[in-house]
Amino acid sequence: MKKVLAVILLFAMVLAFTACGGSDGGAYKIYEEAANKINGAESVSMDFTLDMKMTREALNDGDMNISMEGPISVVGSGGKIQVHMQAAMDSLGQKNNLTMYYKDGFAYMEMMGSKFKQALSAEQAMSGASAKIESFAKSSVKSSKVEDASGGKKATLVVKGDAFKDQVNKALAQEGESRSPDMNFGDATVVVVVDADGNIQEYSVDMTFDMAIGGTNVKTVMKTKMGNIKIGGITIDFPADLSSYQEMTA
Repeated sequence: MKKVLAVILLFAMVLAFTACGGSDGGAYKIYEEAANKINGAESVSMDFTLDMKMTREALNDGDMNISMEGPISVVGSGGKIQVHMQAAMDSLGQKNNLTMYYKDGFAYMEMMGSKFKQALSAEQAMSGASAKIESFAKSSVKSSKVEDASGGKKATLVVKGDAFKDQVNKALAQEGESRSPDMNFGDATVVVVVDADGNIQEYSVDMTFDMAIGGTNVKTVMKTKMGNIKIGGITIDFPADLSSYQEMTA
């Protein structure tokens, strides 16, 4: 279950930068133009929040809550990507702080007083923190609308749940998992707020899915949100002691 939870958290970060094809020109055009600005940027930074509520319905043993929040920066693209993330985590009632850096094929993490590193390809790192926005088919969007918001626009899209399965399978494959968990997705609500120049100010995804774990169905409500988004001019200062981090093996 820990492995599946790790991949779901990774998947949540993938969702944070996933564009959706629109069924009309308004909402999709707003999103597409904002996405193109991020896709063409050499660096991006933002603040993120993630909240998950997991319920084992048949056991009726209460909810399992997981939350994360903090800043993340991504510099570069392809094999030259660099990442810095700080997260305050509350997992099943246990609170921890995580600091993570990525460069030159390794993820460097500090948590609970321990410093360790793990070999990670650029593709795996970009699954968790990517400055590139991928697209779903236009047929995935069930409805959309555009509203005025603080001098800019707010685009809301309702996306078919099945559109997220490929993203989960891709994340699992990059983590070395040959089998995907049995998951059924409900429709997701994607909201993007842009300023008068079309720059992303806020981005959020609210969704639900059911997942079979150990023969028990787990219902999950997941909410992710990005704010304070900045494009360009971002640099990452790495600690001087990265060479002392203990290497972890699979």
